Amino acid sequence: MRLSIIGLGKLGLPLFLTFASQGYNVVGYDINEEAINKLQSGISTSFEPLIQDLLIQNRPSISISQAPEDVIQKSNTSFIVVPTPSNKDGSFSSRYITEAINTFIPYIKQKEQKHTFIITSTVSPGTMEYIIKPLIEKGTGKIVGKEIGLCYSPEFIALGSVVQNLSNPDFLLIGESDKKTGDMVERLRKSICLNTPKIIRTNWINAELIKLALNAYITTKISFANMISRISERIEGADSAIILNAIGQDKRVGAKYLKGGLGYGGPCFPRDNISLYSTLKKIGLDIDLPLIIDTFNRKQIEYIYKIIEKNFKTPQTIGILGLSYKPETDVIEESQGILLAKKLVKKKISVLAFDPLAINNAKKVLKNVQFQKSTEDCVQQSDIIVLTTPWSQFNEINWDKYTGKIVIDCWRMLDVSKYNQTINTFIQLGKYIPTT
Repeated sequence: MRLSIIGLGKLGLPLFLTFASQGYNVVGYDINEEAINKLQSGISTSFEPLIQDLLIQNRPSISISQAPEDVIQKSNTSFIVVPTPSNKDGSFSSRYITEAINTFIPYIKQKEQKHTFIITSTVSPGTMEYIIKPLIEKGTGKIVGKEIGLCYSPEFIALGSVVQNLSNPDFLLIGESDKKTGDMVERLRKSICLNTPKIIRTNWINAELIKLALNAYITTKISFANMISRISERIEGADSAIILNAIGQDKRVGAKYLKGGLGYGGPCFPRDNISLYSTLKKIGLDIDLPLIIDTFNRKQIEYIYKIIEKNFKTPQTIGILGLSYKPETDVIEESQGILLAKKLVKKKISVLAFDPLAINNAKKVLKNVQFQKSTEDCVQQSDIIVLTTPWSQFNEINWDKYTGKIVIDCWRMLDVSKYNQTINTFIQLGKYIPTT
């Protein structure tokens, strides 16, 4: 089986290298010439863990091309892993998918051997049936499900652990054009798994809705946990960690994503509720639950700002530790640290910030913020320190070295019992916070 990965970005590159590491004949394709040059030189374009090592290990056997004809000649199955940005109505744009398909259609048309497309990018419900299938059939003159294989098989991954997620998925989702193609994709997807995941095979529309609904459900769970945290912060003696841990013991609920803190961010979660709401409106359903979840999530920055405001005395400086939306990535999309920094700058408050990976990206979107070279620099020069991203190295700070600091621990990282609480003040979200 000869594979091509079209789009070597945050997901495409790990997918490309994971298949290569399992001995597959795989060719990568991307329109970003600078990225291609780096990869061909053995330099990763991603901060994702394990990627640089996999690139070095597999460099002698991998092939990267910007020639569409070459890609089709070297493969019989193509994964399309390109961005699907949000439209104004919240739905996902399929523009880059259709552009990619149109690039390869002339060479598919000339090809006698059956070719299979596997769409991995997240799409809106109905995209496979009403946009992608007609495009392929019209452009190639071939029938999808017979002469062309077409599957929607999205990944359920988290940045910072993409390679592990690809190798150990909870389940594999395959929306198939026909059984024969589905059988092939199942074998292919299972071959890179170290575990034995459950397999869900269905039609396109079910697969599209599963992908969207699952992410929307997770954000609902996160928002519920944050609601319990906000309650606990107002009631003396309450502790959301204890409450949520107990709730998570129930098998109907489960403990994953049931932890209070700040809002969710990243390139997927914030968009998925809006996309689901867009789908509801399109089919005439007056259900606003996804919109309510999104609205509640966006209020979390205002909430943390009010805590800062109560403890702030002019002309103090606020230090933000964490600018990536989660640990082990440089991605800052919808990052709580970035959103908080923007809020504080707008209020004319002096802001310092540090992140192990995301500073270069943060500099592109943050103005009037003083970026620090280390955790220690940020802490030393700040009066109030907010831990917005739970990087493990932030847990190594020896707070007894400092005096008079107000530390807002948004993710309950710190074991405050280890520190002298008479010289610094610790505020932990999810526990009682006195109002005076």
